Amino acid sequence: MRMLILCMFLLMGCANSQNYENQLQNWVGVSQETLYESWGMPNNEFYIAPGEKQVTYIKIDNSAIDDETDPYQGYEVQYSAIETPDYGFPDDQNQTYYCKTSFTIVNGEVTDYTFNGDDCVAN
Repeated sequence: MRMLILCMFLLMGCANSQNYENQLQNWVGVSQETLYESWGMPNNEFYIAPGEKQVTYIKIDNSAIDDETDPYQGYEVQYSAIETPDYGFPDDQNQTYYCKTSFTIVNGEVTDYTFNGDDCVAN
């Protein structure tokens, strides 16, 4: 019985992208102000239409959240929406971890989200 409980805690504590997506789902329906209070000012805002925009948060680090994801190789991250030279990659080549999270905000409320990168994980 103890072993079963220990295994359950270990599985719950594992950082993975499904847990990250589950956390992001909680932001749908939340106000823009609440999002900004928690996440800070976004790295980028893109206005899609009047009353609708996409805000993007970019995290680049030289260590993984869970110490198990594989880093992007080299300094170039190939995403058409960003230019990598301006983001100050860490000096340790071949050890760059990346997560880009975007929220769609319509009339001041989060309606959707997307994310990509090797370090978009949560416990």
